[in-house]
Amino acid sequence: AYAFCDFKSLTEVRLPDSVEVIDDCAFDYDWELRTITIPASLRYVGYRAFYNTLLWEPNDLVFPEGLEYIGDYSFHSALKSGGIVSLPASLKYLGKQAFTNAYLSDFLVSEGNTDYCTDNHAIYTVSM
Repeated sequence: AYAFCDFKSLTEVRLPDSVEVIDDCAFDYDWELRTITIPASLRYVGYRAFYNTLLWEPNDLVFPEGLEYIGDYSFHSALKSGGIVSLPASLKYLGKQAFTNAYLSDFLVSEGNTDYCTDNHAIYTVSM
C-alpha cells in the first residue's frame, strides 16, 4: 500500500508478470503517470490504486483473466485515453466509483462473468 503514492514525476510503470497485487493507493496522486503495463498475473487492484493519475496508454485497458478484485475509487479521475475498459470473466468485485470521472468510450465484460454485465455503456451487477 502507498508504494509510489504522490510520486509527482513518475510517468511510466512496467509491472512484471510476477505482480499479482497493486495495493491500496499504490499510485495515488501520481499526476504525471501516463503509461501502465498491466501484468497477466494481476489478481487484485486496491482502493484508490490509481486515483488522480492521467493514464493515456494503453488506449484500451484490458484486465487479465484471473483478476478478481478492483477496489473502490481505484481508477477515479485516472483514465484519459477515451478507450475501452475490458473486464474479465473472473472479476468478482468491482468497487464503487472505480471508474468515475474517467474519459472512456465503453466497457466490455467477458462472456462467462456471472457477476457483472454492461448495458448502454455502463457496468451493472447481473441483477441490474
